[in-house]
Amino acid sequence: MLKKPFILSLMLFGISILIAIIFSIFITLFKINIGSFIIAIAATNLAAAITGTIYTGKYKVALNKNEKIKISGYYFAIQIITSTCLIYLLKIKSIELIMAITLIPLFLLTLIIYFSLGRGCKTKLRELEKKELLNKSSV
Repeated sequence: MLKKPFILSLMLFGISILIAIIFSIFITLFKINIGSFIIAIAATNLAAAITGTIYTGKYKVALNKNEKIKISGYYFAIQIITSTCLIYLLKIKSIELIMAITLIPLFLLTLIIYFSLGRGCKTKLRELEKKELLNKSSV
């Protein structure tokens, strides 16, 4: 089931929301003044790395370029849909504001996702290679 980019995108979305909530609670408790976009960047970056690590841990291969592009694209679409619903619920009418709120930051997050997925896969592959070397040397 994790072979499907859309499922990985949904998993990435869920993990990023969970991490953003945890970061927000932490920031509120310690009264740290950080903008919500920085929280979103950090949460998305970490969630993408975790998603890449989970995929590589399960299948023992890194995501290829096309899969990372599809996952990033699906995530972008999911974010556009959720942002549009939020904008509709808040009854924001300004097109410029909508563009500033959604498209530009989400495009930047999409780029971060692409590279973070790869970083997570590479990290897990290195870990798996080390374990394999340890297992071979102990035999």
